Amino acid sequence: MRRKSKKSIDIARRAEIGAERRARTRMELLAAALELFGRPHGRNTRIEDLCTRARISRGTFYNYFVGIEPLLEALSDVLTRDFDAAVHRAMDQLPGPLERTSAAMRYYLHGALVDSRWGWAIVNSSVGTTLYGPGIARQVLASIQEGIDAGHFQLDYADVGRDIVLGTGISATLSLLHGGTPPDYPEKVAHHVLLSLGARPSRARATTARPMRQLPRVQTDTPFFRGALGAVARG
Repeated sequence: MRRKSKKSIDIARRAEIGAERRARTRMELLAAALELFGRPHGRNTRIEDLCTRARISRGTFYNYFVGIEPLLEALSDVLTRDFDAAVHRAMDQLPGPLERTSAAMRYYLHGALVDSRWGWAIVNSSVGTTLYGPGIARQVLASIQEGIDAGHFQLDYADVGRDIVLGTGISATLSLLHGGTPPDYPEKVAHHVLLSLGARPSRARATTARPMRQLPRVQTDTPFFRGALGAVARG
């Protein structure tokens, strides 16, 4: 078996170092985006602001993203990836789409209370696109359709239910971030969302009154959720 030459090893190592550097710069750029978009008026952030915070040139920014919108899609993904993994591990233990829809709303709303920077970044990265990103929008749509098929939700189209959940989610998140809401506001919101989807009042009330399971802890080496996931939404 022929051994690799030192030259080929050096080329491979240089390529590996280059890839590591690119990944690190991309993560630093997303961390800068979190800091800037994670403020009440973060939606006004410009490319120049991001470059200044990340200490990169405008040309370097365009090596990673062609504009603000693709950056926001990437930010939305890293904001929700680990959190959503924990939510779904908890939701896997729930019996049906009605319970899972309620739990998801409560977890995400309580998450914005635990880490307001995360909450503002979620809102500001979703304006004009999809709340929590397209992946979660697809999951919500699937859950709503499952609820319709099971007779829990009385809707003509699952898309209507998805828009009720996501639209209410962004509005309720803003209310929580601005302050002045009662401690059980996430539960009240989830209750009325279930009613809007056509759930029976007694079932909606009982579902949202149940104590929340603690979120499973998710190991993460990113700074995109500041707070103990296991402590969110104790009910």
